[in-house]
Amino acid sequence: MKKIHSAKLIFLTLLTFAVGIVNAQQTFNATVSQDGTLSFRLPIEGLYLEISQRGDIVGYGALLSGQISYDNSGRVERFGNTSISYDNDGKMDIIGRTTISYNSNGKIDIIDRKRISYDYNGNIDIFDRERISYNTNGKVEIIGMSTISYNRSGFVETISDNKGFIIFRPKVAFN
Repeated sequence: MKKIHSAKLIFLTLLTFAVGIVNAQQTFNATVSQDGTLSFRLPIEGLYLEISQRGDIVGYGALLSGQISYDNSGRVERFGNTSISYDNDGKMDIIGRTTISYNSNGKIDIIDRKRISYDYNGNIDIFDRERISYNTNGKVEIIGMSTISYNRSGFVETISDNKGFIIFRPKVAFN
């Protein structure tokens, strides 16, 4: 009987630890381009949003098998079972059950429960709880505890990312 009790206790301890790890994982990725431009990729309701370092939605998409429908303006209003609505300015404001709000400058300030704030240059300086800083050329240098350094040509040279949430995006040249 003691062996069964001990096994249950070990199992519950491991389960609690595993749930803690899952909850601690990032719910977004930071993308740094070769020239140091920052964007964020955020999964929402089966879609992903890409948000620029200036707080604009610059792309979205979905891995999808299902119907896609459009409104009278040609904007996507449904991806499979996920509906999208737009505010009076034509900006996405609801994706499924997730709301997006904008500040007085028209930049995203809240997505679901993730808060976004901006520095005096208009770049995101806090995304969720990750602090971001930029060098004098406007290139991202620090995201949370991760650092980015540049070579003499101004291209990303080193990314030190202990969380594993930064995606490097090189320029792609096609012939």
